[in-house]
Amino acid sequence: MRLAVAMIAVLMVLPAGVSAQRSDTPVELQETDVFGMGARALGMGMAYTAVSEDVSALMYNPAGLAQIRRVELSGGMINNDLEREVAHITTTTDDLSSTRLEHLALAYPFPTYRGSLVMGIGFRRVADLDMNYFKEGFLVDATPTSSGLYEYEEFQRDGTINAFTAAVAMDLSPHI
Repeated sequence: MRLAVAMIAVLMVLPAGVSAQRSDTPVELQETDVFGMGARALGMGMAYTAVSEDVSALMYNPAGLAQIRRVELSGGMINNDLEREVAHITTTTDDLSSTRLEHLALAYPFPTYRGSLVMGIGFRRVADLDMNYFKEGFLVDATPTSSGLYEYEEFQRDGTINAFTAAVAMDLSPHI
């Protein structure tokens, strides 16, 4: 009994900030968190916190890992078919399509005397931040007294926001 009370006290002090729900997407990064993780969770509209019982629990509710009884490996790819069109003086089209790893997660259960101990690790791509922007042309045509005003503007942004997760869950007994 003393050991259980000591473990509960330690577990209540250690976590600084833990959340089982998704947080809202920051205004500055509207590209983030477009895709979830796991076919079942996506099929349920990402309302998966209360019933998470597979490796995607790493994202939705890490306590759900305790229900896993066998090794689970999950991976997913994402195909972004993006095209940006800028109409300035002329119309410019940039192809931003890409296929990348979207998530990779592993849950490994360790049988114990009572219940189970499950460790999970995962990677998830939260956002692709790739963007190209290009425009050029004459803003003011040439006149006899001026050679005109020509504008050239281009920028490129490459990058991603990735999340790495590690969690441990323990099922103390079938009755808890």
